Amino acid sequence: MFVIEIAKLKIQIINKYSYLNKLCEDYMINSDVYDFSVSATDDEIKKIKDASTINHSIGYLESICIYQKICMEILKYDCIFIHACSVKINDYAHLFLAKSGTGKTTHCKLLKEYLGDKLSFINGDKPIIRKIDDSFYAFGTPWNGKERYGENSFAEIKSLVFIERDTTNSITRLDSKSILPKILNQIILPTDLDYVNKTFDLLNDLLLKANIYLLKCNTDITAAKCSYDAIIQSDS
Repeated sequence: MFVIEIAKLKIQIINKYSYLNKLCEDYMINSDVYDFSVSATDDEIKKIKDASTINHSIGYLESICIYQKICMEILKYDCIFIHACSVKINDYAHLFLAKSGTGKTTHCKLLKEYLGDKLSFINGDKPIIRKIDDSFYAFGTPWNGKERYGENSFAEIKSLVFIERDTTNSITRLDSKSILPKILNQIILPTDLDYVNKTFDLLNDLLLKANIYLLKCNTDITAAKCSYDAIIQSDS
């Protein structure tokens, strides 16, 4: 077992397999005090294995089970999980969201190619979003996608960008009401009613505070320039 710190929360992880030790090494802290503890039973790990179409290692399956439990527990601390690629530019976080396979990571890689050291990845796939003092922040986590894009850092969220694939590049500013159905596809919705209400409250607050866009784009470097000019540079 060990303790990690993510989203300014200390979390004890009681694991059976060494995969989690390696995965979480950049987030480990030396502490006997923690906010909550998580572990996974054999039956819970088996349930995830049975639901998967890929033959993952038992350690990987345990890590997914642990993260799902973390994502439920953190709701008590004004945190939510959002399936997104979170990048930091000019000290602010920008979240890029899309249906699986659409290319949110591809677009962020183009932005990285275009901006170089001006951009860093907070989390390429599974950031934690936390509300602190009426502001929302994106935090890195050990669970950051197969490409492993991310770091142990955080930044205040400036914008949410929903990506759709197209042959040409265009950007539309959206309002919070129109985007709520899209963002629901990018979260883990709890089964407990109180947690469901807490999730919707946090999402509504986030959508009211962030700038929200629909980006239709191709996979050319011109898409990164279009994205940067319209979304990031105009917001700075």
